[in-house]
Amino acid sequence: MCNTNYIDNFSEYLLSECGLSLNTCKSYEYDLRVFDAFLQHKDFCSITSNDIKSYISSLNASEKTINRKIATLKKFFSFLQSEQLIKKLPDFPKSIKISKTLPKFLSISDIEKILASTANMKTEFEQARAKLIIYILYGSGLRVSELIHLRLRDINFENETAIIKGKGSKERIVPVSTFALQLIKKIQPSSDPNNYVIYSGKNKTQLTRQRITQILSEIEILSYISPITPHMLRHSFATHLLNNGANLFVIQKLLGHESISTTEIYTHVLTSDLKNILVSSHPLEKI
Repeated sequence: MCNTNYIDNFSEYLLSECGLSLNTCKSYEYDLRVFDAFLQHKDFCSITSNDIKSYISSLNASEKTINRKIATLKKFFSFLQSEQLIKKLPDFPKSIKISKTLPKFLSISDIEKILASTANMKTEFEQARAKLIIYILYGSGLRVSELIHLRLRDINFENETAIIKGKGSKERIVPVSTFALQLIKKIQPSSDPNNYVIYSGKNKTQLTRQRITQILSEIEILSYISPITPHMLRHSFATHLLNNGANLFVIQKLLGHESISTTEIYTHVLTSDLKNILVSSHPLEKI
């Protein structure tokens, strides 16, 4: 069996048995093809620990990217072992420890300016669609991948909720604001349940991540607030909830985080804000 077949079988395994998204499977596949090219198509079943070490050492990439490529190789060779194609796993370099960085988020006044600026977009449809993108990313905390795949059939207009299929095809229910629901009804050409909630105005097709980024870039110019990214809007959703007393476990469920440790980074944001308030307001800081 050639290396291409190994990769194809692995991709099929990730998609059908692990339930990973197509985009995630393509990322794994890309990493393995780069690895294969580096080793000049040496049979994967005869790869040594030194081969892997040499490959990782050659990478001129960020710590996060290097860790992802190590994780890809670990999962791939575990798959080969489970298929009894190799007897023993090779040794892998240790993942690089990355210090947690505080997520960037927008202030409430920034969000208000962003929403107001959508009124200056060219057409009424573009104004409503741009505002809806903000209402869903910031108002419901969705990932951009979840937003572009959202269809009318996922929306419960009566309960004001949406069923979201997140990472690993795991479903969760999130609230959808009344304003967002009104905008959805406003821009939808029909009640076809298969219609995408956010779509291209010309041919009614699904928007891409890149197009969402372009729309947010237009809003940056109109609102004089930069940068505005889908991640920032999602981070702002979580941060503002926490700052207003929401339970961390509730925020975890809303964001679709598998582990509470992923959500806990927002407590650092809150802690940072509290320290700033203490420094500026406490009498001892003025002595």
